[in-house]
Amino acid sequence: MNYNLRYRTHKADISGKRFGRLVAIRQHSDRYRYWVCKCDCGGEIICRKDSLKNGLTKSCGCIKTGRPMKDRSGQRFGRLVVIEPHLAKQYDGHVWWSCLCDCGQTTVVRGSSLEDGTTRSCGCLAIEMTIKRGHLTRGIRRKEFRLEDHPLYSTWHSIKSRCHCKSRKDWLYYGGRGITVCDRWIHSFDAFVEDVGERPPGMILGRIDRDGNYEPNNCRWMTR
Repeated sequence: MNYNLRYRTHKADISGKRFGRLVAIRQHSDRYRYWVCKCDCGGEIICRKDSLKNGLTKSCGCIKTGRPMKDRSGQRFGRLVVIEPHLAKQYDGHVWWSCLCDCGQTTVVRGSSLEDGTTRSCGCLAIEMTIKRGHLTRGIRRKEFRLEDHPLYSTWHSIKSRCHCKSRKDWLYYGGRGITVCDRWIHSFDAFVEDVGERPPGMILGRIDRDGNYEPNNCRWMTR
């Protein structure tokens, strides 16, 4: 498909058309690939046009959750204040929200993680907990903190990628065998840090049941 034809395809007007429980209302003002849609349950969602056409997005999320989407804009969850629905993450049946943390950073969080308290900050809470325990340089100012600076970040990132990234050489032994990371951990670094605690010197995070998933009841610090 040449560029002009592809551009016309994305610009085609779908207002008023129905896709599952959704009816396209208007094109999003900032990004022509995205449309504001009204769901039969009363909720509104911003989603990609191609996700509507190929059937990946059929509702505001109410089909999966069994309840209509609530507008969380302006609501506070821990250190996070919800700004608006996030454009690029509405394809999996969950509603994701752009949030502003009290520290000044912005982050994108799944709605269910906000509601159940799994995610309470942009990650700064986990860093501050580590500072209190004396495992991160106290001289580093908050604005210079990155999640990558946290001593447990590489462990969290590694277990997620080995289970969900098929390009990794060791994926065959983890994700390829059906091993996954629990919802509480995969969507929240804060929750991961809270559950596993500090890393004892010389130990790694291992699974008690080698055929089980990465989740609080099946993981503990082990010797190498």
